[in-house]
Amino acid sequence: MKHTTSTDVAYACYPAVPRDEGAPVPCPRIRHAACVQGHELAVFGGCDQNHSPVDHDSSLWIWSIDQLKWHKLVADGPKPSPRYDHKLFHYGGHLLLHGGRSSAQTQLNDTWFFDMLSHTWIQLPDSPEHSDSVAFADDLKLATVYLFQGRLIN
Repeated sequence: MKHTTSTDVAYACYPAVPRDEGAPVPCPRIRHAACVQGHELAVFGGCDQNHSPVDHDSSLWIWSIDQLKWHKLVADGPKPSPRYDHKLFHYGGHLLLHGGRSSAQTQLNDTWFFDMLSHTWIQLPDSPEHSDSVAFADDLKLATVYLFQGRLIN
């Protein structure tokens, strides 16, 4: 762990250790999405150095902050396609995934809900168009989720 002064941020690099002996760990990746949920970090997708999507089974990787170990969740049934440059958000103990790219030429505007209890993906309505800039907001009283996205107009 590197720490030089009281104003510096401490960074640590942990080896990829599986939760269960001999289980897989995530491969190296860039342009993935991640979010924290409780004591776990969820990671989905990304691409390799050649910009080819990783995790062709659309798996979700979970890093236990307490145990410092990985485990892989592969949902049965419908699931989002492999992608990179997407967004992943924590929502009420579950996850929301939006957009990204499946290749340099193919932009995605789909939205998915991952149920952390049943380990299933549910596809939500697509956004009207692709945007690299999105945010989610929720209204728990109305049980509503809002997707905000934007684009530049010349």
